Amino acid sequence: MILPLHTLIYNRYIPTRYIASGGMAEIYEANDTYSHKPVAIKVIKEEYKDDLFELDRFKNEARYVSMFSHPHIINIFNVGKYNDNFFIVYELLSGKTLKECLDERGHLSVEEAINFMLQILDATKHIHERGVVHNDLKPDNMFLFYDGNIKLLDFGIATHIGERDLEKANASILYASPEVLRNKDYSVKSDLYSLGIILYELLSGRTPYMKDNTEEEIKAHIYEEVPSLNKYIHLKNGKDFDYIIKKCTNHDLTKRYRNDQEMINDLKKIKEGEPLKKKSIFERLFEK
Repeated sequence: MILPLHTLIYNRYIPTRYIASGGMAEIYEANDTYSHKPVAIKVIKEEYKDDLFELDRFKNEARYVSMFSHPHIINIFNVGKYNDNFFIVYELLSGKTLKECLDERGHLSVEEAINFMLQILDATKHIHERGVVHNDLKPDNMFLFYDGNIKLLDFGIATHIGERDLEKANASILYASPEVLRNKDYSVKSDLYSLGIILYELLSGRTPYMKDNTEEEIKAHIYEEVPSLNKYIHLKNGKDFDYIIKKCTNHDLTKRYRNDQEMINDLKKIKEGEPLKKKSIFERLFEK
């Protein structure tokens, strides 16, 4: 344990409870003696405090989250050091990650999936319009509050649009675009690729490929097309969702959505019961 419980640190915070350990950090609940509100303190683990690579990722997280003020992005309140260990002070979250929700339930309803995706897209639109790419979008990094509100987390490998840092950590393989896996070419369209995979998982309860090993998973993202949702689940408007997912994940970047708003518009059409494209004469005849 890095932070002492029930002891004033940084002349402001009193850690009251150890919450969890994950990755390179430990997380505590604490009282903020200035605001008199509970907060979460994320402190880098002892073994990583001198690791320049992990330390840079930790600082990157603080730098980027501090840039935003948005209802669907986690709030950061402060940064500091305790015994040479960097820490970040966040709002205290109450709920579970979207990944934990999927693990419990398998998949979500169409209504829930659309609602959650629209919230996530509102957040990614906000960061993209401010010149930032998240680079690690996945259900693990999306927090679901008990009231149904979603917040985007973990900006540890975020970059500015157009920035290329080949030393930066890899995005999660299950959600990474072909261009990211080939040469770490992160962009707004690579974030949109990840969002297409996430939509697929919310509706079907699984990611599109799920190969036996990392090498096969990478090859699938690079060389294979995302299979139809109908392979795993029958949805009344499955073709419309397939259209959105394929537009997010097309290997030809010119055929992907150009921005978040285009994807938002199509999801709203499904929500409102509007067709995404006109049906052919053969489809209309088949319906009759």
